[in-house]
Formats: sequence, structure tokens, C-alpha cells
Amino acid sequence: MNIKLHGTVITAFPKPQYKDKVTGELKPIQHAMQLMVDKTLNNGALTKEMVDINIKEDEVKHYESLIGKEIDIVAKLYSSSSISLTKV
Repeated sequence: MNIKLHGTVITAFPKPQYKDKVTGELKPIQHAMQLMVDKTLNNGALTKEMVDINIKEDEVKHYESLIGKEIDIVAKLYSSSSISLTKV
């Protein structure tokens, strides 16, 4: 499932490398960017939420050039457990 997000780019960075707990395999370094998005609460109040979005290594410089700017981005939603969605 894809979702569209609108927010301000905060940073782009490499995530720490980690070892798989089951196989002991050292996983390759992944990269992410952080987006500050508006979140509307049930009472209608508006708050900010930081969202980490995985990106490819060759996209890091592009998102670094957008730090402080508002963007729209389409991201793939995935989860290892079920999720609930609410119409807004």
C-alpha cells in the first residue's frame, strides 16, 4: 500500500548497521530521511510528528539538499503486524 506524505525535510542519514538476531548476519547499512508532518488529533488539535522514511543511498544527497523545505512524497507502507487505518 502506498501513502502520500506532506512535510518538511529535517535530515537524511545512514542508519546504524545491525546484526540479525536469528542468523547472526551483518545487515548492510540502510539510509533514511526524516520528515516533520502535521498530525490532527481526535479533538481537532494539530501537532507535529517526525516520520523516518527509508531511502536509497544514492538519494541521500538529494534529500540533504531539501533540508528545511516542504515536500510531498509517496511512500510504501509496510508492517510485520496488522495495522488499522481511519478515514480523515
